Amino acid sequence: MMKPSPWPDWLDDVLAKSRQYGGETLASHTWDVLCRLADLYRLRPHLADLAGGVRLWHCLYWATFLHDFGKAAAGFQRRLRGGPAWSHRHEVLSLAFVDAIAHGLSDEEQCWVVAAIVSHHRDVAEIRELYPAGLRKDPLSDLCAELQPATTDLLHRWLGECANPWRIGLGMADVVAEINPQSHPIDAGRIRHWLSVYHQWVDTLTAADTATTARIPGILLRGLITTADHMASAHLQQLPEPIRHSWQAVIPAGPGQKTYSHQVASANASAQHVLLMAPTGSGKTEAALAWAFGDGNNVP
Repeated sequence: MMKPSPWPDWLDDVLAKSRQYGGETLASHTWDVLCRLADLYRLRPHLADLAGGVRLWHCLYWATFLHDFGKAAAGFQRRLRGGPAWSHRHEVLSLAFVDAIAHGLSDEEQCWVVAAIVSHHRDVAEIRELYPAGLRKDPLSDLCAELQPATTDLLHRWLGECANPWRIGLGMADVVAEINPQSHPIDAGRIRHWLSVYHQWVDTLTAADTATTARIPGILLRGLITTADHMASAHLQQLPEPIRHSWQAVIPAGPGQKTYSHQVASANASAQHVLLMAPTGSGKTEAALAWAFGDGNNVP
């Protein structure tokens, strides 16, 4: 991996993966995830048009930078080095750092960033179960105790010194605005606040009268951060070039072969949901590919 500049050498002892899975440092893994996020941006720059006014790539970049900060917890680090299982969720602890960048986000964008961070591994039901509100002893207090003050200072230094230069180095400065991070103490009450924001966001989006389009930014945020994370964990160095063929390139049209009407209809319906029922051997697979590629042009 070619390291960007500046690089947080002071965090080289903080791991993101166990030795069994490569032993990557937290900084190395985060950089790899950001690289894959930048690849996704270059592949689909216009996805932000679907986000309904949310600065999609801005939110994604800052959420991705913070998404694994909770892995610096002492118990998580021991686990990566062969120690006992850890009963907490690192992504919930990562919420402790949202206050450092919240001033660079609108209220709505704060919701999206929090949701992208806390949901990139687990659904809301599991998070609610692990960290319920109203208990006499808040489990978030024990979680916060897992981050040593010295480690917290190093994480804030990384965020303050590297996040803005990295967004420029990744070619995302046009869509990721500069935020000057502000250090904040690790506080269970603030994590509880951000969890409450997340739960309210989920409850609003799952309400029966919520328009489907209102859910699109959340789907994009979670899908893209998870995709970038998985590609980085799989050590995919770069995305393959997008397929640029017309749908007809995958459907035989030589002598004695015909294009079926449902294949043409699938190509023309590529921007819609399609349910296809057709007999065996009638080209359903090709129809699905026609739908996926579907430009609908030059129909024979």
